[in-house]
Amino acid sequence: VEHIKLFPLVPSHYTRKNSKRMYLEEGLNIIQMHRMYLEYAQEKKWEAVATSRQYRDTLNSQFNIAFFKPKKDQCSVCSAFKNTDPGNRTTKMEEDYNQHNLNQNAARNLKNSDKELSNNDKSILTVCFDLQKVLVTPKSEVSDFYYKSKIATYNFTIYDLGNNQGYCYVWHEQISKRGPNEIGSCLWNFLKSVKQDGIQKVILYSDNCGGQNRNRFIFSMFAYASVTLDLKITHRFLEVGHTQNENDSMHAVIEIAKKTSFNYIHP
Repeated sequence: VEHIKLFPLVPSHYTRKNSKRMYLEEGLNIIQMHRMYLEYAQEKKWEAVATSRQYRDTLNSQFNIAFFKPKKDQCSVCSAFKNTDPGNRTTKMEEDYNQHNLNQNAARNLKNSDKELSNNDKSILTVCFDLQKVLVTPKSEVSDFYYKSKIATYNFTIYDLGNNQGYCYVWHEQISKRGPNEIGSCLWNFLKSVKQDGIQKVILYSDNCGGQNRNRFIFSMFAYASVTLDLKITHRFLEVGHTQNENDSMHAVIEIAKKTSFNYIHP
């Protein structure tokens, strides 16, 4: 127990008040943690140590933590439908699933249509935006470094679908949090910059995260920007569970670079 408490915890991607689960840093696993535990026990000169299975059972039963994984959109509607035996599917379940598919296809088609619209009319801008998973910095593969507290870094990305151009707004937890005020500030800065480029209408796509994108704060900011900047603003939401977009490619490139192009830091 003492050894497990030494590992700093990483918050989840979404800022949900009802979620108390925390996560261990990316790159850790049970085998690696148990190996470091044995090294720690040897330094402390403990006579009795836990086996790998005992260590795993303690972690699973006494701590509400999991291993840190990239944010993924998993569709509960599709999963529930596919995992239900065809003979047990109700009429309502069939209707909900069919409507769900219609909604996701309609959202994708509308997004492609808006992209084509912005390609043909340079006064119209179509973008999608998303907040990347928490980036724990700095990074090192040195065992002792996993015990050190690190800074949570946030990366809010906006992707211009018409021009294939990506933008990153980066800050860390000592500067600010990652709620609607921070997301709204990034969007406000972006809208001001594109207005100077002659854009008259902006169409934005995002997921349905209430704590960051779909709330009264973002709506109020868009209303203010529409009047102040004389912009026509449309905010569309992708179907829940099917919100994959071009921002994911940006995040993947950053993740690959983070894993392969960093300098090792020795504590």
